[in-house]
Amino acid sequence: MAASAAAAAAAGEKRKCPDGAVGESASLGALHQSIQYSRSVTNALQAMLEDLEERQRALGGSAAAPNKPVDELMKEVLELNVSGEQVRVQRSTLCAVKDSVLATLFGGKFDAAFIRDEKDRIFLQIYPPAFTWLVMNLIMYEEEQVDNIAIPPSKQHDTPFTYWVELLLWDPFHKRRPGGDAFSPLPTQPRTSSRMPGSPLRLS
Repeated sequence: MAASAAAAAAAGEKRKCPDGAVGESASLGALHQSIQYSRSVTNALQAMLEDLEERQRALGGSAAAPNKPVDELMKEVLELNVSGEQVRVQRSTLCAVKDSVLATLFGGKFDAAFIRDEKDRIFLQIYPPAFTWLVMNLIMYEEEQVDNIAIPPSKQHDTPFTYWVELLLWDPFHKRRPGGDAFSPLPTQPRTSSRMPGSPLRLS
């Protein structure tokens, strides 16, 4: 009888142990799955980063980040030559619409690839009325004076104007370039410049 009781007790212990062991094993299994998932996500993000850096190199940019803090970089005032029009504008304004062509170009990684004029200003062969209108509206957008940017009705049939505004605001990750309907209309009219003809347009 004593032997039977001892065997029964041992069997009871064996029955109790698996419950705790199973729970611990399940936790370990879940932990291993989480680690594997994290590694797969990290690998996928690394592959995406390498692909983006390769695209930047193909476009003439630098895969390395600019050698200064982002806040300091964004405070820089850039001197531009826009098809003969002198423009002085803060970098953060050009980067106000994240992921746009304009923000990508002036994020700092393409500075060395820009063509420069005899005064070391960045030369942009862009339709000046479109660029200066866009920069003035980006200033208001950056300062949260307006929520959206859209081509005004008076300019929607101006082909060079609409082409450049849409191109510079385009997010390359989207297949379709944004048209006039991609943004809500501006609540105010674009600001006009009071500068004298031939004088630099200062937008900083």
